[in-house]
Amino acid sequence: MRKVRCKTLPFIHVEILEGLTEDQKQEIVEEVTSSFQRVAKVPQDKVFIFFEDLTKSNYAKNGSLVSRLQDKNL
Repeated sequence: MRKVRCKTLPFIHVEILEGLTEDQKQEIVEEVTSSFQRVAKVPQDKVFIFFEDLTKSNYAKNGSLVSRLQDKNL
């Protein structure tokens, strides 16, 4: 079998409202990395994942800041 060199360096940005634990983020990292390895044939050491925790006062939905919404289930 011919070895294929990876020419792709995926930089994955995850923007999510604050609240995930470090353990939850680790699980997401493992799953996303595994998916890129399997589907895109990207080696694990070439997958970069960045989390950006959005504070509820810096994010709006339907004309209101999320921090002011009564329904926290968005």
